[in-house]
Amino acid sequence: MHYVSEILDKVQPISNKLRYRQHELENEYFRSNENRFNDLLSSIDKAGEIIDADLASTHIDADDTQVLNEKLQNDNLEALWLSDDLKFRSNACENTYKSNCSALINNNNGFKRFHTLKKRIVTRWNTVLVMLCSYADNIPGIEVILGRLKHFDLILTVTENEIVRDLIQFLSLFESTTTILSA
Repeated sequence: MHYVSEILDKVQPISNKLRYRQHELENEYFRSNENRFNDLLSSIDKAGEIIDADLASTHIDADDTQVLNEKLQNDNLEALWLSDDLKFRSNACENTYKSNCSALINNNNGFKRFHTLKKRIVTRWNTVLVMLCSYADNIPGIEVILGRLKHFDLILTVTENEIVRDLIQFLSLFESTTTILSA
């Protein structure tokens, strides 16, 4: 639990440092969304190419089967390599596609709006949630800008970012419970 307070104490100075650099943060946010969208389109194109190549290789005339069988027996090793390469590229594209699709789904079926960085009030748990959400929504841009400003000591590790996301999930349960009880 002590580690949680350390992470909160790390996120607050980041928010303070970048508070007046909102335009830079917003530009990084939109650039990263554009890159993610381009990656998604690229993976869809690659998947289409693999499917087209697979479909083209499966259409064989019945007369050519005997010739093809003889050739495959001679070049069996080469055919296996080609098949393995096709499977590997297909799996790589499928993984990229799934990753990009889940990123888009997590963005509410499109790209989220840009959120400014928020500060917390130490005595209010809901402001901690707001601060962590505003940080988590902007992690890629925050890392780029802090790197550009040479504040490498403020950049959180991957593990710390995961803990931030876990804290958001945990505090979101309190938020939904509070909303239900307030109604």
